[in-house]
Amino acid sequence: MESNTKEKVKDLTHEESITDKDWLDLSWNYFSLLSGQRMGMIDFYIVVEVALIGALFTMMGSNTRILWAECTVCAAIALSSLAFFLLDYRTKTMIHCCEKIMSDIEEKYAPDKHKIKLPFHYIERKTEKAKIRITYSVIFRCLFLLIGVFGLVCFVLLICGVI
Repeated sequence: MESNTKEKVKDLTHEESITDKDWLDLSWNYFSLLSGQRMGMIDFYIVVEVALIGALFTMMGSNTRILWAECTVCAAIALSSLAFFLLDYRTKTMIHCCEKIMSDIEEKYAPDKHKIKLPFHYIERKTEKAKIRITYSVIFRCLFLLIGVFGLVCFVLLICGVI
C-alpha cells in the first residue's frame, strides 16, 4: 500500500505528468474558488459592520449610556475593517497568481496577443487604456478605509466626550 502511494507521488512530481491543460484547469478552479471566497468575505464584512454600527447607534440613543461598551464597539468597527482589509489583500494576491498562470498559458499558445483576443490579455489592454481605473480592490479599500476611519473618529469623539 505504501509503495503504491509513493509511486503516485513520484508520478505527480514528474514534469510530463502535468500538462498545460491541467495547470489551466487547476488555476481556473482555484481562481473561481478564491473569487467566490472574496465576494463572500465582503458580504460578511458588510453584515458585521452594519450590525456593529447598528449596535453603536442603539447604545448611543439609549437613556443609559455605557461609555466603555460604546468605545469597545467603535474599536471593533475599526479593527474589523483592518482585519478584513488584510484578508482581502491576501485573497487578492492569490487570485493574481492564478491570473498570471492562466495568462502565461494564453501567451504560450498565442504569442501574438494583439491579433487574437485572449481573455486575460484583452482585459489587461482594456483596463490599462481606461482613464479612470476602478477595480474591486480600489472599491474595497475605500470601503475598508471609510468604515475604519468612522470607527476611529467615533472612538475619539466618545473619549473626548463630544458625543
